Amino acid sequence: MLYSKKIFLVEDDYDDIHFFQEALLQLPDTFQITIFHSGEELLKTFERYEGVLPDVIFLDSSLPLFNGMEILAQIKALPTYNAIPVIVMSVSDYPIYIDKAYTLGAHFYYIKPYNFATLKGHLHKLLSINWQDYTHPTHRDNFLIY
Repeated sequence: MLYSKKIFLVEDDYDDIHFFQEALLQLPDTFQITIFHSGEELLKTFERYEGVLPDVIFLDSSLPLFNGMEILAQIKALPTYNAIPVIVMSVSDYPIYIDKAYTLGAHFYYIKPYNFATLKGHLHKLLSINWQDYTHPTHRDNFLIY
C-alpha cells in the first residue's frame, strides 16, 4: 500500500521531472503531484495556503536563486508546514551536504539515480512509508538513500 498520495515536487530540471512522473505512473497507485520549478514558487503557495497540504515534499538540493537547503530551512521554520516530510534529492553525495540536510530536519537524503528502475523502486519505498506513524528524525544510518 502506498500512503503518500499528494506529492509536491520542487525541481527545476525538466528531464528529472519527466522521469519522476513516469516512475509514478508505473507504481500501483495514483498520485496527485504538484510541480514547483523553484523554492520560491513553493513558498508562495504556502503563503497563499489553499488548504491542501502535501503528504510529502521531494526537494531538489540544487535550485535557482535559493538552494534546496535554504528552502528546507524555511519550510522547517513555518509552524503549519514543518511536520511535512521532506526528502532532499541531489546528485551529490558529499558528506557536508548530507549532514546539512539531516541537521535542518529532512526525513531522507536521496541520491538521484541514473537508472529508471532504481528511481521507480526508491519512489515505491519512500511512498510506502506511513508518515503519520513514522518516527522522525530518521536514524542517521538510514538517512541516505542511493
